[in-house]
Amino acid sequence: MNPYRYFFSPVCVYAGFAFLTCSGAAAEIAIPKLSDDRLEIELMAAEPDIVTPIGLAIDSSGSLFVVESHTHEPNENYKGRDSDVVKRFTMRADGTLGPPTVFAEGFRHAMTLAFSPNGELYLVHRNGVIILHDDDKDGQCDRLTEVLRLETTASYPHNGLSGIAFGADGWLYLGTGENLGEDYTLLGSDGSRWKGSGGDGANVFRSRYDGSHVELVARGAWNLFGLEFDRSGNLFAADNDPDGRPPCRLLHIIAGGDYGYRYRLGRHGQHPFQAWEGELPGTLPMTSGTGEAPCSICRLDRAALPKGYQDAMVVTSWGEHQLELYRPMPRGASFASNSEIFVKGGQLFRPVGIATSPSGDIYVTDWVNASYPVHGQGRIWRIRAREGVETVAPLPAPTEWTPNSSQQKMNDLLGDGATEVKQKELLTALASDDPFLRSTAMHRAARPVFRDRVLMATQSEDPALRAGALLALRRSVEDWTGTAGRFLSPTIKVDEREVLVRALRDSSDDVRIIALAWIGEACLTELQSEMEAALTQVPPSPRVFRAYLGATELLADPAASRQGRPVAQTVYEDARGKVLEQFLLDPARPTSVRQLAAAMLSSSHRQRLAPQLIEISFSGDESLRLEAVRGLIDIPGESINDVLKKIANDKSQPERLRAEAVWGLGRRGAGESLRQLLGDPSPSVNLEVQRATSPVNERESESRPETLAQWQAATEMSGDVDTGRRVFFGSQANCSTCHRIQGRGAFVGPDLSQIARSSTREKLVESILEPSREIGPLYAQHLVQSADGRTVAGLWINRGPGQMQLITSKGETISIPEDQIEDHRISDQSLMPTRLEQSLTVADFRDLIAFLLSLK
Repeated sequence: MNPYRYFFSPVCVYAGFAFLTCSGAAAEIAIPKLSDDRLEIELMAAEPDIVTPIGLAIDSSGSLFVVESHTHEPNENYKGRDSDVVKRFTMRADGTLGPPTVFAEGFRHAMTLAFSPNGELYLVHRNGVIILHDDDKDGQCDRLTEVLRLETTASYPHNGLSGIAFGADGWLYLGTGENLGEDYTLLGSDGSRWKGSGGDGANVFRSRYDGSHVELVARGAWNLFGLEFDRSGNLFAADNDPDGRPPCRLLHIIAGGDYGYRYRLGRHGQHPFQAWEGELPGTLPMTSGTGEAPCSICRLDRAALPKGYQDAMVVTSWGEHQLELYRPMPRGASFASNSEIFVKGGQLFRPVGIATSPSGDIYVTDWVNASYPVHGQGRIWRIRAREGVETVAPLPAPTEWTPNSSQQKMNDLLGDGATEVKQKELLTALASDDPFLRSTAMHRAARPVFRDRVLMATQSEDPALRAGALLALRRSVEDWTGTAGRFLSPTIKVDEREVLVRALRDSSDDVRIIALAWIGEACLTELQSEMEAALTQVPPSPRVFRAYLGATELLADPAASRQGRPVAQTVYEDARGKVLEQFLLDPARPTSVRQLAAAMLSSSHRQRLAPQLIEISFSGDESLRLEAVRGLIDIPGESINDVLKKIANDKSQPERLRAEAVWGLGRRGAGESLRQLLGDPSPSVNLEVQRATSPVNERESESRPETLAQWQAATEMSGDVDTGRRVFFGSQANCSTCHRIQGRGAFVGPDLSQIARSSTREKLVESILEPSREIGPLYAQHLVQSADGRTVAGLWINRGPGQMQLITSKGETISIPEDQIEDHRISDQSLMPTRLEQSLTVADFRDLIAFLLSLK
């Protein structure tokens, strides 16, 4: 009898989930809901038999091997083991799991498991890959063989080594995390190595099964947790997102692929030289966005399921409480897919690992609790077809590559030889509008044998070929061997210099941006004057201007940039401020660029340019004037109040401008002076006057919702984006005290510049009303009590020698000496304040949601 088989009572259905009581579990357990009624899901194990499970692998006999984590940020009072273990569950004849045994133990930050094609069990932990040998076949590990090692000072639990997959080509593929920006060396068993600059982000590597011949495959990810091959040999990866660059991604990984992220350019992902969806020339788009915290991928043709699943794969989404189904369809040389819900659970369903058994059943590990530190709960679920449902037999793992036509085209480009035909094929592909073909051609054309042809192509009449050739030339000087510690050298050859100088003045935005990115990331200070001259000679578009600012930032502190460290904020802002001032005050510059310059000014530069901003606010283009008024609002002084009052009271001024001035006066505490504008014929002006002069209860015109569902319903009506922006940056909501949008606000919480890419209206409403329901691991609130009686609450931003640094909800950075810390714990409450909605009317709240949904 299965001790975890559930029984149903007359009251066991609630909100779409059945409940079960299980003798081995601590409490009733909600059963996740399947989207296909031909399938069933069953609880197979729970605490105390399994706690905080992560990785999962199943051998040829059907035995389950599960990583049980005990070292993932345990609290001081944690009563579990002091090391991670691999537990083994055998399969009984009746289809139930036998009691677990410890197969291997003594690990730290163990991540995942996988069986190689020859049946050896590999364990990936944060800092290495180990083969677990059971020589006498007694169900216990007899010895360990280390095949790969990650040498680094970084110790964050899960941004080192993580995902693993075995290709039919005889290589082991390994996904990594961004390692919190620390340098590292990935060392192979034969001494081969990749020496990585910590600022480069996450990569995909490969080695032979024995850990020899370490090679870089692709780069530009954030945290690559799950890897999986499809039957044609295409490699897919589940990639988590930097907090300001959603959504998480399902990626198609190709040789030489660059997926756009660089840690040294800021962990928020908003730098102009970072890309998340192939926005930057030479970077690759995602196959699909995924739910939050994707952990593993499983190809469903390995399972015994009904027809309709054989070309699909499933991703476990820890943060969305669900398994997501993807059906990659050809898109040029790559794939695209939409997301479907396969399994949906409640708050206590946190799927992590996934694998199929020889019989075709699907098994899923479940972390259960939102607690980031280990917590003593855990589940293992089984998904399979219901009895009597016709299924398709599981397909065996492929033994050789069977590329489709699109992949074959990329493979042909990568082939050996430098014949005239091959060079023509490469040049054609360099100008392709298919980013995957272009990337492959760029990677191949970077070889020395093609250099002369590539140099010639940088002067082609075709702007697409000029861009592709410039990318190939840049790739030719990048280090993909792992010996130099970073990708770009700070020196260039004479012919490369000539190409870059010409590219800076190119008519193509893409060519100019590629050149600026090369100069900035390689810290080519010798070309800074050429870069500045080109901007004057050829007026930039907003895209080029942002790239120019990005290069300026990196050149402001070449020593830091060359070491892979972020440029100091003060140095960066000073360099950027000079550029912004130059463009803002030059009426000959494009209005769109002047507007962008005004929006990007720091508070100190706005204050210094107050007279010029006042002048701009009264004449010229309305959008530029609006940015000038927004800049004035942050400048202290009664004289600024007088300027804003003048604009607010002048009915001949544009409505948006007047409303912004009224809002600014309210934010500055001068709202009472605007009472004479109550009843103003302009709706926006009148609304902002009411906000500035009347409390919420006097302004409320609707019945206030009392529940989450009622607030969701209230926001189904459309709100006003401009008004919502003023709510976000206003004093009632105070959102910008912690969050940043398009350069304005603070960095306490996640950057929200593109929040609508990953959040729906429902999710946004929920996150505001119930901020502690889902707390990202990097935004957990730490509570520290010091010896002098203080209790400091904030985000842990740094633990330097002898001290701990927290940033509070007010943006204050507080350092506490370690010898003064009496108590330190992680709160289950978000740093984001509760009851935010009480400071807003229903209309305010609706407008705020509308503004956030506009940020894509």
